[in-house]
Amino acid sequence: MKEMTPVRKINIFLNIGIYASLLCLFVSLYTARWFMVWVFLTLGLLFLVVRNLSFILEKMEKIDFGR
Repeated sequence: MKEMTPVRKINIFLNIGIYASLLCLFVSLYTARWFMVWVFLTLGLLFLVVRNLSFILEKMEKIDFGR
């Protein structure tokens, strides 16, 4: 099993946030609450961008820049 680094712990919460916002997005689509559709769509995309940035930062930590 891989070591639970702080970035991995954050990624778990970001994944939960992405799936929760997707669920709320579909519920708001079903009930035709268009303002909430945009809110949850934006929130889900924000979680996705932050998760990808943390993944990139984790990969950059493993690179030795000659220090």
